[in-house]
Amino acid sequence: MLIRSAISTVVAAVISAYACAAVAQYGTPIDAALPLIAIVVTILAAITRPAIQVAVPLLIGGEIVLGDERLRLLWFGLVIGAAFAAALLECGGSPSLWKACTVAVLAVVLLRCIPFANVILWREALLIVVALLIVVALRGTAFAVAVAVAVALFTPLVPLRTIGFPLAVLLVLVVFRAAGMPQINAGALSATAVAVMMLFFAWSGVFARALPMVIRGLRASTPRAPLRMALAPGESVSLDVPPDASALILSGANISRLRAGTVAGALNNVPIRVGDVADWGFLRREHFYASRNPIPANPAGEVRDYGQNAWIDGAARFPLGGERVVRVTADPRLPRAARLQIDAFELVSR
Repeated sequence: MLIRSAISTVVAAVISAYACAAVAQYGTPIDAALPLIAIVVTILAAITRPAIQVAVPLLIGGEIVLGDERLRLLWFGLVIGAAFAAALLECGGSPSLWKACTVAVLAVVLLRCIPFANVILWREALLIVVALLIVVALRGTAFAVAVAVAVALFTPLVPLRTIGFPLAVLLVLVVFRAAGMPQINAGALSATAVAVMMLFFAWSGVFARALPMVIRGLRASTPRAPLRMALAPGESVSLDVPPDASALILSGANISRLRAGTVAGALNNVPIRVGDVADWGFLRREHFYASRNPIPANPAGEVRDYGQNAWIDGAARFPLGGERVVRVTADPRLPRAARLQIDAFELVSR
């Protein structure tokens, strides 16, 4: 019986992966990863609820019908989130420990290993081992999976010393368990938490590093008139404002180590501080840990890349009040390599 079940799962996974590969028609890493996603769904269905397999035709339908990229990827996230929530509700206690571990690993793979080209295998394997130990420490409950997945999601692993975060969580849990911590299941709440995390698996890096922006809602790209100017410390420039411009888009370069409140420049003699604006790349995975910039008060950044590498640039919006000319000045006290960037005029949508 076990061998027959394993063969059936392999056959279903191969057919599902082939079908997803056949319909993939868009160039994003998420669309390219549909065969892997289908295999993950098949494994979930095999070890928990067979009805979860319906997620594969739903993914295929989204790939065929939904041409808008953001809507399509959100649909994938909704389907995958529902699949993981249904699977997680099957993970009750210690008799299901192996199922809980499998669900946790599959979730971490989708959240961290797309796109494949940027994966450092030994680092991700190390993080998965820590996540599994967290599941075991919490006795394989739904809550255990939710904690393990969240810890893996919010650990950048760049630089490697950030592995200290999941190790610290594991140590605390081991100490609490040794002290007699009661078993926590919280099935519905845990399933909901994992579903929300998986909803944004296509942009998991944004969810992990810019959660306030996700909560507020990720804005679609707006029409802009590019300027692409960079002012060195002390430089100033006057700009003629287009008649249909509603805001000026500014960002910083090489200012990620400046703290909130540091003056970066001025717009028409009104100070621009770190917090009003941020370094353009401060939410990149490789820069985030060392950055001291907060998210801009009025962010205008756009979502870039996918999966764990997804990020939002640090551009900020400065509304215009009918001015015909604006003057932008970079503060002379900025570090020598720093720049105040004038990215674009944001135009009124028609």
